Amino acid sequence: MNTDPPDTLSDLAPPDAQATALGVVNLVAGLAMLGMAATFPCVGPLGATNDPDFASLPAPWAIGLVMGVVAGAFVAVFAVVYLAGGIGLLRGRRWGWILGLLLCAGWATSCCAPLGAWGLWVLLRAEGRRRFGIG
Repeated sequence: MNTDPPDTLSDLAPPDAQATALGVVNLVAGLAMLGMAATFPCVGPLGATNDPDFASLPAPWAIGLVMGVVAGAFVAVFAVVYLAGGIGLLRGRRWGWILGLLLCAGWATSCCAPLGAWGLWVLLRAEGRRRFGIG
């Protein structure tokens, strides 16, 4: 009897529409965050040069650029995590299930509580666990 975890989708239960939808939601969230991360370095200099507190400093656009790059890098890290979670959920990987649980738990404690509760329900119900080879 083979006790190894399943490696391919064919070793798992058939695709679950709810889990697929959750994977798509994660991908869309990750892509949106990447878009935001890309705009921060562009918007930072504009905001700094129009702010009276920064306008009196030498090279306010440089300060805004640095702030934009730092904020963009911070958001990009989360975007990559969301993209990885979405890919893992769509491919039926066990690590995708774990990452999905962590992301949904984070959503459940934020303003996106209904989305987080739905995601936890999708992943923790019997069909969701069977899809990812859990329990």
